[in-house]
Amino acid sequence: MKKLAIVTTKLGLGGCEKALISMLKYINLKEWEVTVFLKEGGGELYNSIPKGINVKVIEEAIMGSKELILKRINENNIGKVIKTIYYLFLMRFSNHKNKQIYYHSKLLSSIEEEYDLAISYFMPPSFSDWYTLNHIKANKKAIWIHSDVKNIKDIHNKMHEKMYFSYDKIFCVSNELSNNFKKYFPKCKEKVETFYNIINKEEVIKKSSEYVGFNDNFSGIRILTVGRLSEEKGFKIIPNIVTRLKNNGLDIRWYCIGEGILRKELEEQIRVNRLENDLILLGSINNPYPYMKECDIYVQTSKYEGYCITLSEARCLGCAIVTTNFTGANEQIIN
Repeated sequence: MKKLAIVTTKLGLGGCEKALISMLKYINLKEWEVTVFLKEGGGELYNSIPKGINVKVIEEAIMGSKELILKRINENNIGKVIKTIYYLFLMRFSNHKNKQIYYHSKLLSSIEEEYDLAISYFMPPSFSDWYTLNHIKANKKAIWIHSDVKNIKDIHNKMHEKMYFSYDKIFCVSNELSNNFKKYFPKCKEKVETFYNIINKEEVIKKSSEYVGFNDNFSGIRILTVGRLSEEKGFKIIPNIVTRLKNNGLDIRWYCIGEGILRKELEEQIRVNRLENDLILLGSINNPYPYMKECDIYVQTSKYEGYCITLSEARCLGCAIVTTNFTGANEQIIN
């Protein structure tokens, strides 16, 4: 039996995480022994990992500085102690987030077990990219790119190109993303291939009938957006759009499913613009598909994506869709 290691950061309620869960369900466990390594345990999708998949949290990754130094001292390895202090120092005084990620990965111990294939599965540049490269022993290594590198600061440099080139294969989740990756990292272009995220259409349709979504007796046009309440998902434009639609006399109500750092800001915009009955933040919902099925228009407001899982799910349910023109949108929607 072949052995597969997949490294990611966490299993929150995001598109990348949902795509990973879908992919895991399609792996033949009679041929592959699969281990998922997580930087952080828990998360909304943690319990969705299919039976038969091994899950290991990288405990050192969540240790504090003192705890990690004490662990190295107890290991009686002066070289490791010095190395740990050195990278902790670099990590603390670096102003670049991507370098901090690199230094953090260098602090950690390698996995003794050997694998036939190791995959770093998250948005670049991430902890999993460096950890898979430096700490997982495998015959082949692949990296799965879920976000457009053209939008990522401090990544277009020799350090990251060398890291990507060290992988045997680079999978991007849309053709446009693949082309942009080749443009910014031309040395790696022969290793790049498009591999769309796996969506289980039958499961999405089945889950859409598990319960009734909307229960507020609203009789107008229901608009829905699903995603993390963060800058890149574009939620900040919604309050102004709702105001304009209402001022034009349209009977609409816009619902948002998801949580994130922009919640308080959105709540303030709702209060200031008196949209309490027009823009509804529903919070995090593990199964948003009944709402998708029942909405009149599904709107994706993202500034950028790799491909966009929620757009694919809305297509599975036959939604009328309006979307911003991010990477991968034209591969899903005919304008």
